[in-house]
Formats: sequence, C-alpha cells, structure tokens
Amino acid sequence: MRGGQRPGRPGRSHPLASAGSRGDDSARGTEGIAREDSAAWVYGAFAQPARDKVTTGPVTSFTTTSGIAGSVATSRSSRVEKGSKCDVDDEVPDGTVRNILATVRYVPDKGQ
Repeated sequence: MRGGQRPGRPGRSHPLASAGSRGDDSARGTEGIAREDSAAWVYGAFAQPARDKVTTGPVTSFTTTSGIAGSVATSRSSRVEKGSKCDVDDEVPDGTVRNILATVRYVPDKGQ
C-alpha cells in the first residue's frame, strides 16, 4: 500500500486507507457504526482540523465469505490543504476494499 508523509511528522508515513472499529458498545446497529467510524478515521488521519472537508457515502450491507454480516461506509476528504508535497492524491478502489472485506473472519479470544 502506498503512503505519504504527514505534516509535522517527518520521516513517518501514513497509509492510503485504513479500517477498524472503536468498540462502539452503545451503538444501536452496524449502520451507525459504519457511518460514524468511517468519518472519524478519515478526519483523524487526513482532514484535521477541517471536519467540513469529510464526506461519507451511503452505508451498505455486506456478508463475508465466512458468513459475517455487517455494514460498510466510505468516507473521503477533499480540498484539504496539503501539508507536504509527499501527501497522496490516490484512493483505494472500492473493488479492492470489497475484496479485503470479504476475507474478514471471526477468531475467538483465547479466554472464550
């Protein structure tokens, strides 16, 4: 995965895309988690301090090849002032995201 330099962090690169969750124990469903987490990750990694530069597309359902069902959303930042000439303009194609998403599987904790 290609990355670029983040402003204020010389010599450190950041990914073109990332995925994850934040342990949303109070969430009412995967749709809200997908929308809010997607926007939060893009804001934190690429758009700070300009929250108005982050847009989030529609939330869609997915099922992995192992049968896990959930929701996914894509957020983007645009017209963000670049901090260095190493910042990237590319994005990960949706098809690549879907291929990676399909491989997610449940692995129980050792204590379970």
